[in-house]
Amino acid sequence: MRDTGLLHPALLLYYIRLAIAIKKALFPVKIRLKPPPCILILYTLSVQSTRKPAVYIIDGLNFVRSYLNRQGADEEALTSELVFWLDDLSRGTLAGSDFRLILDGSFRNLGQRNAQNVYVKFTEDITADEVIFEQALYLHETNNRVIVVSSDLELTSKLRTRGIKTLGCSKFFNDFYI
Repeated sequence: MRDTGLLHPALLLYYIRLAIAIKKALFPVKIRLKPPPCILILYTLSVQSTRKPAVYIIDGLNFVRSYLNRQGADEEALTSELVFWLDDLSRGTLAGSDFRLILDGSFRNLGQRNAQNVYVKFTEDITADEVIFEQALYLHETNNRVIVVSSDLELTSKLRTRGIKTLGCSKFFNDFYI
């Protein structure tokens, strides 16, 4: 085997985890250290192949209001940014996955980008939580890999009792945002 001078992705992942464990042992108080961008990109590339395609059902307004909300920012603009970011994920890190963004209320124009595996649903007369629960339950019962992204504790606990995987908005964002 030819030596290219690069670490194998599994070995790189091992070293990253080792560095995190050492940091936790030396600094029990949480200190947010950000690795250099090149490490983040290599780490993302090394775990990219382990990501199984899934259907991600995202509680849209919950995501925008609980995690993306910036002082004075327009919710429509933030929701549009979320659609674009999900589209980028569907073409890159989470290729093969589908994203269902469920939004309370009636139709609103979220931009002109042709998102590939991102489907936006406006719930009109029922709540987004009801739509999310019904879709997640159906997909789970038909043996699809489904993950619900929401910070709504009532909704997520109800889903987990049915065996459906959930992720908080901040966890989902931080796991996949570079």
